[in-house]
Amino acid sequence: MISYDLDEARKVLRLDLRKVRKADIAMTWTIDLVRRRPSLCQWDWIVDFRGAFDDDAEASHLSRVAAAFTMPREPAWSLLISLDPYLYLWAQAMDAQFPNRKHLVVTTREEADLKLRQVRRAVIA
Repeated sequence: MISYDLDEARKVLRLDLRKVRKADIAMTWTIDLVRRRPSLCQWDWIVDFRGAFDDDAEASHLSRVAAAFTMPREPAWSLLISLDPYLYLWAQAMDAQFPNRKHLVVTTREEADLKLRQVRRAVIA
């Protein structure tokens, strides 16, 4: 149902939520993951939402996930893969909820990887 991959070298978590039907399940799973491994809050995340959730994710879901996150010491990014043309509005709200983390919306995994490399290069330069 939920699958993920940890790129230890790049410190990137790739999270696939495409088969998750309930926002509560994704929220609970994510909170459990960061409680078990708090260092993941410091990593960049690529989250695939395409086709996820039969029900709507709500602001309360995001608030509960944000409360479980520790603030990254260095700027971190979450790349949200979605075909929803309005997800950028959620991404802007999430920027305020997750200090020192920027949320960007893309439409494919390839675009997410490319965008993450671009923003990482911009920070290093």
